[in-house]
Amino acid sequence: MPKPFSDLEKRAIAILASGGNPANSADLELARYWQWKINPSSSAHDLPATSTRTTGRKKDPVYLLPFAVILATDVLAKVQMTRRTAAALPANVKTACGHEVLGSKSGYRFRSYKPAYVYWRTGASETSDPRTSRITGRKYKSAFTAGDEGFLAPFGKTASTDTEGAKQEAIFAAFPTPKPALITFTPEKYRA
Repeated sequence: MPKPFSDLEKRAIAILASGGNPANSADLELARYWQWKINPSSSAHDLPATSTRTTGRKKDPVYLLPFAVILATDVLAKVQMTRRTAAALPANVKTACGHEVLGSKSGYRFRSYKPAYVYWRTGASETSDPRTSRITGRKYKSAFTAGDEGFLAPFGKTASTDTEGAKQEAIFAAFPTPKPALITFTPEKYRA
């Protein structure tokens, strides 16, 4: 997935490399982006007033069985999930995600492991409305508003024969009806 503003970042770096200042660019989008980037106290860094998300997102550990690596008996991978997501995660979806209780098992963080994720977003309207980026001033269309919420939960296997594809189908089916406006999946990453 491409990084947001990667095109502006590349252009800003090119201007810096030639001794210029991106903040003085004739391209207003680039100048606004650079002002936002170099000034972290700017109000453009603040979440929209309609958002209910807190600025300090507290995280708790979640324990999973990875798809790509076979762990010893009673050993689980330890990853993080925000409390906000945990509160919004429907019970059936949590079960389908394979979140395990540590109990007498051991949980370890693995540097080379990044779990698979399910992302869901609530609140899409039937039509796209015009919006203006608070960072660059770009015009764009979106079916979501600042008050709509997005959540990201890690998932793993619950049985040794589970595949990521089958798990994605099970998680999708576990969401209550009506389904969220958007559900997407990010695959697990593991470096040997």
